[in-house]
Amino acid sequence: MNESWTARLKMFSHGIAILIFLLLAVQAVTGFLMSMFYVPSRAPALLRSGSHATIVYGERIDTVGSFSDTLGMNGGAALIPASNSDVVPSEATASVVIDITNAPAGAIIRNIHHNNTGWLYGLGIIWLIVLVVRKGYKSEASVWVRAVVYLALILICAWSGRLLPDDIYAEISRRIVGNELQEAPFGNLISSLFGVDPSYPQLNRTFVMHVFTGVLMLLLLRKPFFYLTGVIPVAFILAFLLAVSAFIPLDVLAVRDTMTALNGATHVQPWWVISPVHTLVEWVGAELAGYVLIALFIGLLVRGRVAR
Repeated sequence: MNESWTARLKMFSHGIAILIFLLLAVQAVTGFLMSMFYVPSRAPALLRSGSHATIVYGERIDTVGSFSDTLGMNGGAALIPASNSDVVPSEATASVVIDITNAPAGAIIRNIHHNNTGWLYGLGIIWLIVLVVRKGYKSEASVWVRAVVYLALILICAWSGRLLPDDIYAEISRRIVGNELQEAPFGNLISSLFGVDPSYPQLNRTFVMHVFTGVLMLLLLRKPFFYLTGVIPVAFILAFLLAVSAFIPLDVLAVRDTMTALNGATHVQPWWVISPVHTLVEWVGAELAGYVLIALFIGLLVRGRVAR
């Protein structure tokens, strides 16, 4: 590879690192704003009267004796008293669907925070590939190590964040991963730290670990490559990605009923961000997949250190 292409690839990989850092800063801001409304609790949502609540997305007329009452509102989600046949969401789900969404610019902020995860994951893979092509593990071993650790952290952060809405997908994912971790190396420690122990799920721990891994990524990339000149115009790319993220609609949450157990026929597709890990576990089992991922992670880290 000639010097001209080497210099261009170096500039490109450093531009990706800056873009990732800026997107992480946006995640920190949007995450902080949402945390002001989020309630990390799996307990049933209650009204001020103490009765169970359900979520509606339009007007509903309830009749009690000779009296009728209009509940909910058109154009937005609302909590109303739950009848015997209604789904009772958790406090976490209610805080996401009601409080965050109905807050000023809440829906846009949530869209950005969720959709940015895909950009961060994709950019992490591209960053690693570019470093491999230009043999960055030899010329910039410290950058290589940061890129490898970042890719592992973004997967952890993405998965833990997807559990926070406490919807049906989150419940199924938590149960599957929690049970698989029982067979994986260090699985009991990990499931306890992230609050996904099948016998005792703790959403507050999941929330804390999600924030912690996000802070770790910011610290990991706290010294991006601003000292370079001629870096690609990341500001314009950042603005474009944020604009796209803001207007990609999110799927309506399939609300988990806190009063009943999940139906055995309930099925969800793995989120594309974690599909590679899910597929590996399906192929070789949780225990072997754990050892494979640990060996791959250590091997990539050692590759950078050996090349120094």
